[in-house]
Formats: sequence, structure tokens, C-alpha cells
Amino acid sequence: MAGLGLIILTFICTDTAGAAVRPVVSFSPNWTPIFPGESVTLSCNVAPTAQGNLGYSWYRDGERIRRDEQNLTGVTDSGDYQCQAGASERSDPVTLDVSADPLILQAPPAVYEGDSLSLRCHSQPAYREKKLVFYKDNETIGPPVSGSELQIGRVNVTASGTYRCGKEITRYVFSPVTPYTAHRNISVQELFSPPHINVSPYDLIEGDHMTITCDTELRPHRETTELQFAFYRNGHNVQGFSLSNQYGVPSAQLEDSGNYTCEVQTPTGSVRKRSSVVTIHIQGAAARPVLSVSPNWAPILTGDSVNLTCNGARPAQGNESYTWYRGNSQRTGVERQTYVIHRARREQSGRYQCQIDAGDRSAAFQLTVSDEKLILQAPPGVHEGDELILRCHHPPDYRTSDTTFEFREEPINRSLGSDSVLPLGKAQANMSGPYRCKTKLYDKFHDITHNYTSPVEHLSVTELFSPPQIKVRPDQVTEGDHMTITCDTELRPHRETTELQIAFYRNGHNVQGFNSSNQYGVPSAQLEDSGKYTCEVQTPTGSVRKRSSMVHIHIQELFSYPQINVSSDQVTEGDHMTITCGTELRPHRETTELQFAFYRNGHNVQGFSLSNQYEVPSAQLEDSGNYTCEVQTPTGSVRKRSSMAHIHIQELFNNTQIKVSSDQVTEGDHMTITCDTKLSPHRETTELLFAFYRNGHNVQGFSSSNQYGVPSAQLEDSGNYTCEVQTPTGSVRKRSNVLYIHIQELFSTPQIKVRPNPAREGDHMIITCDTELSPHRETTELQFAFYRNGHNEQRFSLYNKYGVPSAQLEDSGNYTCEVQTPTGSVRKRSSMVHIHIQALLTKPQIILSSKPLAEGDEMTITCDPNLGNIRNSTELQFAFFKNGLIVQGFNDSSNYTVPSAQLEESGNYTCEVKKRSSVSQIQVEELFSSPQIKVRPDQVTEGDHMTITCDTKLNPRRATTELQFAFYRNGHNVQGFSLSNQYGVPSVQLEDSGNYICEVQTPTGSVRKRSTGVQMQLYGAARIYWIIIGLSLLSILLIGAALTYKYRHSLALPLLCNCLRHHKQGSDSSTALVRLPNEEMGGPEAENLRASEEFPEYGNLPLRAAATEEEDVCYSHINSGQLHRVFSSATYRPDDCSVIYCVVKPTEPWENTSAQVSVC
Repeated sequence: MAGLGLIILTFICTDTAGAAVRPVVSFSPNWTPIFPGESVTLSCNVAPTAQGNLGYSWYRDGERIRRDEQNLTGVTDSGDYQCQAGASERSDPVTLDVSADPLILQAPPAVYEGDSLSLRCHSQPAYREKKLVFYKDNETIGPPVSGSELQIGRVNVTASGTYRCGKEITRYVFSPVTPYTAHRNISVQELFSPPHINVSPYDLIEGDHMTITCDTELRPHRETTELQFAFYRNGHNVQGFSLSNQYGVPSAQLEDSGNYTCEVQTPTGSVRKRSSVVTIHIQGAAARPVLSVSPNWAPILTGDSVNLTCNGARPAQGNESYTWYRGNSQRTGVERQTYVIHRARREQSGRYQCQIDAGDRSAAFQLTVSDEKLILQAPPGVHEGDELILRCHHPPDYRTSDTTFEFREEPINRSLGSDSVLPLGKAQANMSGPYRCKTKLYDKFHDITHNYTSPVEHLSVTELFSPPQIKVRPDQVTEGDHMTITCDTELRPHRETTELQIAFYRNGHNVQGFNSSNQYGVPSAQLEDSGKYTCEVQTPTGSVRKRSSMVHIHIQELFSYPQINVSSDQVTEGDHMTITCGTELRPHRETTELQFAFYRNGHNVQGFSLSNQYEVPSAQLEDSGNYTCEVQTPTGSVRKRSSMAHIHIQELFNNTQIKVSSDQVTEGDHMTITCDTKLSPHRETTELLFAFYRNGHNVQGFSSSNQYGVPSAQLEDSGNYTCEVQTPTGSVRKRSNVLYIHIQELFSTPQIKVRPNPAREGDHMIITCDTELSPHRETTELQFAFYRNGHNEQRFSLYNKYGVPSAQLEDSGNYTCEVQTPTGSVRKRSSMVHIHIQALLTKPQIILSSKPLAEGDEMTITCDPNLGNIRNSTELQFAFFKNGLIVQGFNDSSNYTVPSAQLEESGNYTCEVKKRSSVSQIQVEELFSSPQIKVRPDQVTEGDHMTITCDTKLNPRRATTELQFAFYRNGHNVQGFSLSNQYGVPSVQLEDSGNYICEVQTPTGSVRKRSTGVQMQLYGAARIYWIIIGLSLLSILLIGAALTYKYRHSLALPLLCNCLRHHKQGSDSSTALVRLPNEEMGGPEAENLRASEEFPEYGNLPLRAAATEEEDVCYSHINSGQLHRVFSSATYRPDDCSVIYCVVKPTEPWENTSAQVSVC
């Protein structure tokens, strides 16, 4: 049974240790509300048992904040903040308020029992203040301890209430003083609930494993608070304060029955609560009974009656059996709980005992039956503190008078009681001794009075409890130890249920008042707990009180007072600063774990941890201050603080300023903003990074350049500029002051103007784009472009007008114009202007000259354009249609005349009118030439680096046009469109052979051209020699063919000589050298023939006599560049022409005697 209980207890402890505890958000400084511009640091505190690298998440008003560190610094915004550590639940929300009131009362966001409460009456820094007073529930509670703070100390729930502070505040020296107040409702919350006792198992039998649990519940915000538990039975401590909330009895005995309570406290004892009493009864064998006497006198006289009662440990159930003994002999026939002796006799004197069932016998009670005339009676078994009454007893037939009592033969002064009864008050040990009484007995039967003295009765006042003794655990107490001082005493067996109260004293001063605990616990002994200790034990009424002897207790020091040490005597911004908290443990406690915390100017900068170092990876100026460190044990039982050390952080660089290149910046200017700073002399080689911001938004990230250049400043570049300087690691970062830069306008926003207004069809419409240059930039050249319905109508030019010589209806639309500088650095567009071209013509009408018409009549159809009076002189053109087919094309005549109408002229006639357009010659220029493929190297072998270039040439007027290039092999794309005009193959393989082409396009694909194919045949290195030989033979053949082709006319020149001589001499030769049909050739004046074209050649061909104009015309073609090689005629000049064309025709029709050269 005991083993099972141990297993259950182990499971409970293991399960509790593994449970995740929600984190708790704390403030530093621990104030709310705050003023705008002030900030706090929020910390996400997790349980000490949390393991691993926890990722932290922060939320404000339920929304995630993009911060992931444990400590959220520089918080300035009001809201409800929560944090999350790893996979834990979110913490309870903590509210930060930001107030703009002149005066605020600051307090911790949450206050719990045992907290040290401080209030701060805080005013705006710029204000002067005086006469500060604090109130609670409208009652003054005192002036501030320091500055504007009031230290209330450790509080309990009674400290809840409405707190208020008042100040007289003035803004300036001579301003009127204004009283202000600020209030705040503070509710001190219960740290943990009142404890209560739970017992397992519920019905306990002797030998069971009994577990008593002290249950309490910590508040959510303080779930990590450590609590200590103690247990008491009948007011006596049975388990001192420890971290366990359970008291286990492996094998419960009857004497473990009793009234149990438990007590819960914080480690410092600042909050302590006790449970209500729970009575635990251990069932089992009957306990030793107690024999009581009624009436409670001894001895008795013969003839007196007395009741002896056998009292068990538990109330009688009615089924018990009782056995009575006198001496060692059992009294037969007596089996009741009460043994009644009627009219006692002397032989009934003896030692009486009782027994319940088969249990132990009770303690023996000595009953003495006397036959004296006078006896002294007292209660049997008198203990210290009992009410002691003496009675001078006689037979009932007598009357007494002048009764006196003696103690040790000395008369006792009496002031109370009847004649035969003497109350002596509370029994004390010194009341033990011989007593007797004297009286006069009057015998009414014999009417005689005699003086009688009772036999001496020795009264023993039994010690209620033994003199107390002080015991200390542990024997050797060191700082931080849980010291338990026990006041040991022992109650007498017959008075084991008597309640005692114990008090403790140190150096004569009470340290724990009277209570039912016989222990005084010091959860964390300190040096000042050393001293001379005594304890005092008393009954609840104080009737019996005893003090122990003095015991001197010396608390040994656990560790020495800590000292602050800094890694470097001189610390500069950005340096890695290490502050060490040095202390020394005592030799016999060298394995004690210590925790260290660090403070700057009184504010915590690093909470308690096992590290005795506080590291600042990158020291900042604000890290300067007065540092202290604090050392404690893990439970906080021993805590010591170092003396103060002042640390000054030197500045790495200063005077960060922002400057602009020119005081006056205009649109389009190149603006340079410089971020100037000065490094500390001993750190001049430090590299710095610079960033620039406009209106708080980053415009240039951190780089080594301290300048931010805007090549072409625009109006939107105006704003508040700052720059930021940092070291490469970001360890030191500073921001400049704000500089406002205003970009002046170069020219005003353009406006559209139209002339004439309104415009009609055919009008010469001129649209003007008006703008005005800034006075100091009047010589700036501007370019203008015009758009209709978003489509460009006139590209950028120096002309600010767009003319439409003859406006048409389709010229209507939404017009805008755009103005820019020649480089396009400044560009502005006008607002939209809608231009509506009014129609010049209405729908024309057909007018017939006469109706009806008969065959043979002259039919005239007139097209009436219905021109208005103001446009009668407009020149128009007319066209006529019958049944949708044109019968008269556009010309100046508005009439269509048929001299003799026929039946087939019948039909549906319409006419169309248009204004004659002006003549405009349009020539579309080539944007870029057709691309060509070039390969390097000329001869490509496997493994070569092959580069294929796509060459093209842009039109000079469009030299800035961006082109894109793509490459294809055997029709498959091998490189998509990009800005590179080269396709490279680092190591050519045989499979790279093929037909290559390239394609060039504009970025929009509006113009696209493809090159001719180039066949790339790659060979292995082993075949290159055969290729070279083949190419050599092919080259010889090509050279021969070229020479043959070059001198091919040499054979024909002798045949031409006769013709040429006739031409030079004006002869009538009719020889035609080249003959082409008329339908294939026009005259030389109409056809641009290339000299390289080949035609059939004829020689010495006579003209036919029947040649006419309709027949073929003959031309002659001579490559005159070769004539000088045949003959050197003086009449031939090589520079006359390279090609001669002659047209030979008969001089008159049907004449065949001669021919004349018409054109040459």
C-alpha cells in the first residue's frame, strides 16, 4: 500500500514538472501609464524549467508585431501586449497606457500580495512642480520618500483602494501655479488562494500510507512564484517548510490521528496563509482507555458512592465490552462502561483498572475508602494548570464550623469558598506537599461538638509538560539555509490532548508570538538572524508558562559581498563591454549555485541567471551609468548587492549632420545629399555605413558612401531628409537632425489650348501646349509631345504646337500634351482636354434632273452636299454608286451624266462626298537593318568556345532604341530574347551542328526581323585535315570559275565592235544586241536596271522590215568597263558610263532602210 502511494506521488510530481506554464509579461521600469515620448521595455518571462532555444512572438491588441526577441525595448505605443515563448500559450494581456495629461500617477500594472508597492507622481519634464502629497481613499498617507516616489512597502489585500497624488505645477518661472491631481485605482490581488487540506485515502486504517496534500492556487500572472509548505498536527509542527505540498506517513498509526492544518508561505515569508482544521481519525485497535471518577474526589468516606467510567479513544458505539479490575482481579458481573460503587466500604479500597474489548488496560486509579470522621479530599491526578480545590469532608450526620486548612503545617489564608471548600486556583508544581484540615464537628444526635483534624494527604501536582528545550536544524547554519528552531517539550500521558502555545525570542525580542506551532522557521537565514534564542511554552490561558534555557545561534556567511569589474578601463561606443560580478563562496559551500543580476542607475538590465557576467555586445552612450550587481541563491534566500561602479562610454563618432549640395534645387537638377560625421581621434580607421531617409522612409540603404545622389530631382523628392550612420555590424547607429529640402518647379504643368474653337471638319486645327519656365531657368530647352485618347500623335520635338491641316471627325478625342527636358529628366503631362470636331457635311442627297426618264433621255444625277453658308467655298469630291457598285470615281464634279439612258441604267443610286486631301509624301524609314549571323572562330572544332553574333545596325535617329536578340538552331530556340546579341557555346560538341539563325525585335515585339540561315558543320579533330584538303581544292575550282566569269565578254567584244563604231560615227546600223519583250521591259527612263543582271545576248541581227511600235523594242547592254581591254579608241572614255543602254527604233513606220538611236 505504501509503495503504491509512492508511485502515485512520483507520477504527480513528474506530470506537474512537465506542464507548460504560460509566460508572463513584465515592464521595466514597472510603471503605467507613461507620457508620449517615454518608453518601457517589455520582457517575456518564462518558467525556469523552460528548455531549448525559445522563439518569442509579440502581439499588440491581438495583432502580431514583427519583433522576435525576449525583451521588447523602446515600446511607446499604448495597447494590450502579449507574448508567446515557443509553442506555449500566449501570456495574459498587460495594458500599457499613454497619457497626455499634465500629471499622471504611475503604478505597477499588476500588484499582488507580498509585492513592494511604489507610486510615482509624474509630471511632464518641462514643468516645474512643488507641494507633492499622496492620498489613499482621500486620506493623506505621507510625503514621497525620494523625488516624486512613495515607497509603501510590502502590501496585502487591505492595501487596495483609490490612490491620488496632487502637485502644484507651472510651465514657466513667472507663469501662474496650477494645482493638478491624478488618481489610480489599485487592486492588490491575492497571490495564492487560502490553502485547504486533502487526505488520501479518505478512510484510514492503521498501516495505510497516508498522504496529506496542502492545495492552493497561484494567480496566472505569478504562476512561477515559488511557495513553501508546512504541516501541523494538534498545533505541533510535523513537517517544516519545504517546496513539497505533501506530507506523507508511510504507515499511519493511531497516534497520527488528530487535528491537521497546513501553512503556505513565500520564500521570504512575506505572504503566509494557514488552512482550516481537518480532523483525521486513524481506525484500528482500541487505544488504552482512561478511567475517570465522579465525583472527582479522593479519598472517600465509607458510605460515599462513586462512579468509575472507562473512556475509550473513540466515542462509545454501544457494542463494546468492558472489563473491570481491582488489583489484578477481574470484577465479575460488571461489564458496563461505568462501574458504580454504592455506599463504599473499606474493603473496596484498591487499584482499579478497566479494559475495552481486548485492548490495553487503563492506568490504575487508587481508590481509598476511609472510616475517619474527617478527611481532606482533592481531585485525583492534579496537573499543572488544573483548578485545584480542597475539601474538608465529613459524614453527612455532622455539621462543621471554623474549618481551617494547612499546608506544610502552616495555615492557609482563605478568601474564597464555603466553610469546608478551599479553592487554591491554578495548580502549580510548588503546590505539591502535605495538606490537612481542621474543623469543629457538631453531632446533632448527641448534641456534642468536637475538634477534629484530618489525616495528612500528600498532594502531588504533576508537571503538565516538561521544561522546553531549544533545538536547531541544521546544526551548522549558513546564510540562505532554511533554519528551523524547535521548542521541544513533553506532555504528561494523561494530558496528551492539552493544547500548548509556543513563542520564540532572539536577544530577548519576540520573533514569533504564541501560536500552536512548536517551530520557528527562518526560510533563508541571514547574518542578522544570529543571536541568543529562547522559547516559551504556555497553555492557551497562560496558566502554565515555562521558558527554555538560552541557545546561541551563529549564522555563517555563504559568500562574500560582490564587486563590479569592467573588461576594459576605456569603453567606446560599439565596443564589446563585459561587466563581471565577482564573489567568493565559503569553502564548505563551494558547490552552491549562485545567480547574478545587474543594474544600471537602479534599473535592472539583466535578470538573475547563472552567468556572473553582463555583456553588452555593442556599448552605446546610454549604457553609461552607475552599475551594481546582485548575487543570490536560486531561491533568493541569500541576496547581496555590490557597491556602485560608474562606467562612462566614450562616443565613437559625433555631430552627424545632413547637408545638400545646393541651397536651391530645381526639378531635373542633380541633387547630392551628404551625411557628415566625425570619428573619435583614437578610432579614425573605423569603417562607417550611411543610409538616407525621406519623410521617415528609406531611400538609400546602408553603404560605405556618405552621399545620396538624385540624378534628376523631381517635385516628389521634396521632404524631410535624415541620414543614419552605423558601424558595419550595426553596433553603433546614430541619426542626424531633420533637413527639409524643397525642390523648385522647373516649368509649370502644361495646358492644352485649341484654335479655332470650336473646330469643324476641314479646319486647320492647331493645338498648343503651354507651360512657363521658372524665371532662373528661362533658357532651358523643352520638348513637347501630343496624345489623343492616350495614343501618341506627335513625338517629342521643340515645337509646342500640333497642327491638323484638315481636321476630320475621327480627330475628335481626349487630348493631352507632355513636356520634358531633352534628357527626359523632367516630364509633365497636361490635364485632358476633350476636342470635338463638328461635322462639315450633312448626309448628301441625290437629285435627278428630270422625272420620269425614258430610254434615250439624258440622265443627270446631282449629289447635293448640303454645305452650310460659311463653307460654300469648300472644295469637295464626289463619287456615284449604282446598286453598291461604283459608276463614277471621286472627282470635282457633283453630277453624274448618262447621255442616253437605257433600261439597264435603272437601279439604286447613292453618292459619296469627301473633301479633297492635301498631298503628303510618307516615307517609312528602317528602324534597324536585317540581322546577319557571324561565327567566331571561322573554323569550329569540337571543344572550341564558339560565339555566334547577331549583327544589325540601328537607324542613327533611333540609336538609343533597345533591341532584344534570340537564337535558333534547326528552328528550335536555343537562347530566348535578351539584350545580348551573342550566343556562346563554351565547349562545342558535334550535336551543336546545324542551321543557325537569329531574330531581333524591339522590347514590345512591334518590329521583328530574322536573319538568313548559316549552316554550321562541326567535325571531330581527326577529320580536320581532310576538311582542309577539301577546302583547298574547292578554293582552286572557285577561283577558276571566277576568272572565267570575269572575262566572259572577251569573246563577244569583236562582235560588238561593228555596232559601236556605227554609234560613234552616227551610222544607221540596225544591230540589236539584247532583245526583250515590251511587256517585260519599260524604257531606261522608267526602269532602274542593275548592271549585274544577265539577259540573252544577240549579235549582228538585222531589223525586220515590218517592225512597228506595237512590236518588241530592242535594247543593247554593254559592260563598257571591259572595252579598253579590247581596243584603245580615242573616242572611248571609261568614265562616260559603266553600262550603256541604247534604244533602237525605225525612223518612220514601215521604213526599213535605216534605224535611229532614240535614247542612249
